Amino acid sequence: MKLSRQLFILGLFIIAPPAILRSDVIFTEDFSSSTLEHESNGYLGGWFSDLVDFDQWLSGDYGEITTSETLKIFNEAPNTTRSAAIVLSPDAFETAGVGTYTLSYDIVNYAGSVGDYASVNVWSGSGYGPPGETGNALIINTLSSTVPTAGSAISTELTSNTHTTTGTGFSMNFNWDGVSAIVLNLGGYNVNYPHLSVEYDNIQIFGGNVPVIPEMSSLWLMILSFSGIMGVTVFKRHRKAC
Repeated sequence: MKLSRQLFILGLFIIAPPAILRSDVIFTEDFSSSTLEHESNGYLGGWFSDLVDFDQWLSGDYGEITTSETLKIFNEAPNTTRSAAIVLSPDAFETAGVGTYTLSYDIVNYAGSVGDYASVNVWSGSGYGPPGETGNALIINTLSSTVPTAGSAISTELTSNTHTTTGTGFSMNFNWDGVSAIVLNLGGYNVNYPHLSVEYDNIQIFGGNVPVIPEMSSLWLMILSFSGIMGVTVFKRHRKAC
């Protein structure tokens, strides 16, 4: 009976190769070639003049891309959060589809006083209109590391995290709903002097469930391995019978 089951499974491998779920890299940033637009607020959609494009970093004069190819936030305003932000198009997530994604990042430099912290958050936003055609807009506010809205646009904070040390491979998960733009805010909260300074690098978003059919060479290796297991089983049963 056990051998018959194994033969049946092998037949399924040949007739209908199994799909493997793959995590796609949706976004990656090492700040080697990116630019930063110096605007405290940017608008996605709406009647406003300070429009922001997808995949464009945005920040006030407290943000910069350094010669070391990092994103630096220097916050000297007491009891406030400052950040740099980027808006990712829904198109970037379409292939991987609705599901859970992971944002990972490094904090390569950190300095601040007691009560200060680096802050990272992820927002989703939808309902924004084409620029100049409606009043519906997402407002990318790097003065507060938030995404308020205008008109009938909708935004939601999906996840957030804070840090007071350097480190690599920090991560957090968020869910994409299939329609929304995604906003990343990388910044920090400053209490007072000495002022907060934090640098980010190696930003990456990966996830989703993309079915992948194995190539024929990989598939044949799987079949041969399975056949080998079956051969060993048959040999053992034959020895026991003898």
